[in-house]
Amino acid sequence: MNESLQIRKAGNMISTSVLSRIDSVDFVDTFCCRITAERDIRPADVLITMFTNYPQWVEALMKLRNCLVEPFGLKGGKGPEVAEYHKIISDFAIAHPDMTREEAVFTADDKHLQFYVSAIVRPMEANVKEVTVSTLVQFHNNWGRTYFFFIRPFHSIIVPATLKRALKRMVIN
Repeated sequence: MNESLQIRKAGNMISTSVLSRIDSVDFVDTFCCRITAERDIRPADVLITMFTNYPQWVEALMKLRNCLVEPFGLKGGKGPEVAEYHKIISDFAIAHPDMTREEAVFTADDKHLQFYVSAIVRPMEANVKEVTVSTLVQFHNNWGRTYFFFIRPFHSIIVPATLKRALKRMVIN
């Protein structure tokens, strides 16, 4: 049933999300998918798998992005070679203190913007779960607005692709 996972753009972020309490939002989007899985799917594992198992084309784009922003002193994520939970937290993002069993939130803050990414896993019926990933961005300055103007089209393609890849890995393994 999961062979053709359908990732769809959701209209709004889930109202119970930790992210819904954040003010001054400049960008938000949400993608969701229903999966059938007998095993437990934890929200933190969804985020970790997304950030550590990029498709090759995403990995190439991330490396290009890191090269392009380095002269401006912006942080670059460690990318897919980072496999351990503590490495993601220390090298790329920090876990939000309000994480729950149903939701995990990572955040990364840089001089141009701060972004949050949330994964929520909700049981539906039998072994069906709904996985929702939301991204929220706050710009710190005009550089953040300019940066995200160029990143946004890629973000809208990368997030569903990495979510789909992560869910396939989690359900199959």
